[in-house]
Amino acid sequence: MMRRWGIGLVALVGCGGPSASRESLRIPLINDPVLNPVLAQDVGSIMINKVIFPGLVRPDSLLHVEPDLAESWQVSPDGRVYTFHLRPRVRWHDGLPFTAKDVKFTFDQIIDPNSGTFLWSDFSAIQHVDVVDELTVRFTLTAPFAPFLALLGNNAGIVPEHLLKGKAPREAVDFNRFHPVGTGPFKVVEVVPGSSITLVADSNFYGARPKFKNLVFKIVPDLSAQVAQLRAGELDFLTLEPSNLSGVEHVAGITIRQVPVVQHYYVGFNQRRALFQSPLVRQAFGHAIDRDAIIKGVLKGNGDYPQGTIPVVLREFYADTLPVIHQDTAKALDLLRRAGWTRAADGMLRNAAGLPFRFTLLVDKGNPSREQTALAIQQDLKRIGMDVSLQTLEFATVVRDFVQTGKYDANLIWWNTPPDPDQYSYYATGQPNNTMAYSNRQADSLLSAGRLTTDSAARVNIYRAWQVLQLADPPVLVLYYPREIQVFTSTLRGLPALGIRDALRHAESLFLAPPLTRRMRRYVLRRLSYAITVLVVVTTLTFVLFHLAPGGPSILADPKLSPVERAAVERQLGLDQPLWVQYVRWNGQLLSGNLGRSFLYHTSNVSTILTRLPNTLLLSGFALLVSLLVAVPLGIYAALHPGRPVDRMVDWVSALGLSMPTFWLGILLIILFAAQLHLLPAGGRTTPGVDTVGDRILHLVLPVAVLGFALAAEMIRYVRSNVRLVAHQNYVRTARAKGLGEWTTLRRHVVRNTLVSLLTLVGLQIPALVGGAAVTETVFSWPGMGRLIVEAALSRDYPLVMAITLLVAGTVLSSNLIVDLLYRWADPRVRLE
Repeated sequence: MMRRWGIGLVALVGCGGPSASRESLRIPLINDPVLNPVLAQDVGSIMINKVIFPGLVRPDSLLHVEPDLAESWQVSPDGRVYTFHLRPRVRWHDGLPFTAKDVKFTFDQIIDPNSGTFLWSDFSAIQHVDVVDELTVRFTLTAPFAPFLALLGNNAGIVPEHLLKGKAPREAVDFNRFHPVGTGPFKVVEVVPGSSITLVADSNFYGARPKFKNLVFKIVPDLSAQVAQLRAGELDFLTLEPSNLSGVEHVAGITIRQVPVVQHYYVGFNQRRALFQSPLVRQAFGHAIDRDAIIKGVLKGNGDYPQGTIPVVLREFYADTLPVIHQDTAKALDLLRRAGWTRAADGMLRNAAGLPFRFTLLVDKGNPSREQTALAIQQDLKRIGMDVSLQTLEFATVVRDFVQTGKYDANLIWWNTPPDPDQYSYYATGQPNNTMAYSNRQADSLLSAGRLTTDSAARVNIYRAWQVLQLADPPVLVLYYPREIQVFTSTLRGLPALGIRDALRHAESLFLAPPLTRRMRRYVLRRLSYAITVLVVVTTLTFVLFHLAPGGPSILADPKLSPVERAAVERQLGLDQPLWVQYVRWNGQLLSGNLGRSFLYHTSNVSTILTRLPNTLLLSGFALLVSLLVAVPLGIYAALHPGRPVDRMVDWVSALGLSMPTFWLGILLIILFAAQLHLLPAGGRTTPGVDTVGDRILHLVLPVAVLGFALAAEMIRYVRSNVRLVAHQNYVRTARAKGLGEWTTLRRHVVRNTLVSLLTLVGLQIPALVGGAAVTETVFSWPGMGRLIVEAALSRDYPLVMAITLLVAGTVLSSNLIVDLLYRWADPRVRLE
C-alpha cells in the first residue's frame, strides 16, 4: 500500500518559549491519530504509535535490525521458522506483564484480512504464530521471506491481548482514541481531541530511562503555523519541504541537516496504455527529463540522483557502478524513433498513424516541490515534441479514483518503503502495489528470489541484477531519492541520523543539552587545560633552543672581563648550572609569580614589559580601530557596487598595501610629513620637555597610519569578498522580496553573516599586535614591545626572552578562545564543543 511520508507533517521537539519546561518534548501532528499500530495508516498515527508501541525489533542508526521487545532470535535452516526470545520483566503501561501471548494476539489480527489492518500485505507470508512459553514465540512462514525482520521493525507494534481480546480492532474506540496501553518509553495520560495527546515517561520502561519527563503531540494542521512557532522559539524540530527552507535559514540557535530516507519519487506510466508499453519509450523518458535541474532547482540540492528504484541509503544493495542516465535529447529522440515515434513538421512526436504523443500527468495539489517538478517534466517533454497536460487533484482523490483503479496515463508519486531492498509487491506482475501494470518475467524471477533468499551476499547480487535490468526495461522513471530536511534546535541531542519516523523508535534517547552557560563553562575549562599544555611545550622549546643557539648574553661579551670575573657573573646569573637545572629553576620562579630579571636592563622582567606594553597597546589599538573603520564600510560598499570607482579603488589600495614594505612606507611618510612639510614628528613617543595629550597624538599619527594601512589592506579584501558572497544568498534575496528595507537586510542578514570571517582575521592579528610591530616601532623609534623583543633577542637576554614568549603565547591562546566565543555570538549555529 502507499505510505505517505511527512506530507504536511512536522515533528517538533520542544523546550518551548519562556513558559515551557525543558523537561517536555513536543511534536505536532496534522490530525488526530489512531492510537493502535494494527490500524494506523496516516503518518501522524504511525509516528505516535512508534513511541507508545515498540515492536519485536527496531532499526538502528544504520537501518540494520536490532533487538527491541525481543532479546534474541533464531532462524531455521530453511528460513521458514523464526523463534523470538522476549525480554523478561517487560510490563504494559497498566502494570500487567508483557508475554508471548500478546505477540501472537497482535499478529493474528495483522494476518486476518477482515480485521481492517493495513499491515496485512506486509505479513501475508506468515502461516501461523505459536506461543512456545511465556517469553518465547514462534513464527512459521509459508516460504522463506528475507524482508521479514525489517518489516517487523518498521510499523508492527505489539498491542495488549488482555485489553483487546474479543473485540474487532475498529470496535475498540476507547483504546484507539483515548486510552491506549503499550510498552514504550512514554504512556498516554491525556487526550484532548483536536488539541493534543500528552504522554509521560514510564518509570517501568524496560530500556534506558527516558530523558524527557513529558512528550506532547499537538494537533497543528498548518505547516506555516508550525514554522512560525519554530521561529518564535516555541518548538525545536521540523521536517520541511525545500520550498519552506527560506523561512528557517539562519535562524538563531537552529541546526539544519539532511537525512537520506528509504524513498524514491517517480513518474509511473500506466502500461495498460499502448503509449507506454515499449521499454524504449520508457528509456527515452530518462534521457528526455533533466533530473539534475529538478534536484538542484526544485529540491535545492536536498536529494540524490537516481539509478533505479533502490535508493542510495540502502548502501549494501545500491548499484553505484551502473552508468548514470543524464539528459540527452538526441538519445531520447533516437529511442523514440526506434519505438515508432518521429517528430513531424509541426514539431510534435507522431506515430505511423499520425497520432500525437499525448498524455495527462497526475500530481497531488498543495505541495510546491511536486508541482514544480511536474512543470519541469512538462517543459522538458514539450521540447522533444510530447503533448503533456497536468492535472492536479487532492492526494486522496489521485490514489483512490485514479491510481488504484488504473484509470490514468501517468502520475508523479513516491514509495516510502521499509529499510529493505524487497520490491516484489511494487514491481512484480499482478502485485497490489504494482499500479502501473509493469510486467517482466525476469523481474518477477529476481524479485521473487530476493524474497526467498536469506543469504546476504546472494541478495546483494540479486538486487544489483534487478537494477541492471531496469536500464533495459525501466518499470518507472525514478526522479530522485529525497533527503528528509530536519531543522531543530541546536541543543537537541540523541536524535539518530534517520528519518523522523524511524528516529522516534529511539524516543527515550532524546534530550536537550545543558544550558549554554554550563556548556560554555565546561568549554572554557577544556580550553584552559589545552592552553596550559601548549604553554609548557612552547616555553620548553624556546628555552632549550635559545640556550643551544651560538653566542651568549651580551653582558658576558665585554672583552675587559677576566675569566674569573666572567665565571663570577655566570654564577650570579645561574648560567654555570646544567641546562635542566636552569629550566627547573625558571619554572619554580614562574609558579611563584616571578618572571626573573633582565640581563640587559637589570630590572625585573615584569616591570620592563609593563613599561613597554602600554605603548604597543596604544599604537596597535589605534591602528586596529582605524583599519576596521576604513576596511568595513569600504569593503561593504565595494561589495554591493561591483565595478564602481570605489570597488576599483579598493583593488588598487589593497594591492598596494599588501605589496608595499612597511619600513619603506614609514620612511617615505617621515620624509614627506616630518622632513619636508614639518607637520608631524619623525619619531618617538613624545617631544622631550613637552609630553602633552596633543603631543602624544601627533606622535601616534604616522606609526598608526603605517600599521593601520597594512592591516586595512588585508581586511578590506576579506570584507568585500564575504559580503559579496552573502549578498547573493537566497535568504537575502527573499528578505528583499518580502519588502525588508535595504539597511535592515544589510544589517541583519549580510553584515552579521560576514562577522565570522572578520573575527578570524582580527583574532590572527591580535597576538602579533600585542607582541609589537617590530618594523614600525623601529622606523618610528617607538618604545614598544616590538623593539624590546629585538633588543632582548640580540643581547641573548634569556629571562626577558622567556617572559616575552610567555606573554605572546598566552595572548595567542586567549585571543583564540575569545574569538571562538565571539563566533557563538555572531552565529548562534556555531556549537561550543
